[in-house]
Amino acid sequence: MEEEKYQVAKTGNMGSMDQWLNVVQAIGRMEGKIDQLLSAQDIMKKVDDDHEIRLRMLEKGHWKQMGIFAAVGAVFMALAIPVLKQLGFNV
Repeated sequence: MEEEKYQVAKTGNMGSMDQWLNVVQAIGRMEGKIDQLLSAQDIMKKVDDDHEIRLRMLEKGHWKQMGIFAAVGAVFMALAIPVLKQLGFNV
């Protein structure tokens, strides 16, 4: 009776034990690849968040720099206009 069950499991409609082993191994490999993809997705999300934060910091720095240049330009013009008028320029 035991031998009969083994024969059904080995060669019956359900396929051989080697086929089942191959299927189980393939499922294990797929699970590993899915884990790798999920890990890579998490890493990419963290990198994307870091880049977004850095981009915001650079944009803020750019606007601060533009403000400083505008202030320097205004001070320079305020100082340069009287000098230009003394030199005879119509400003």
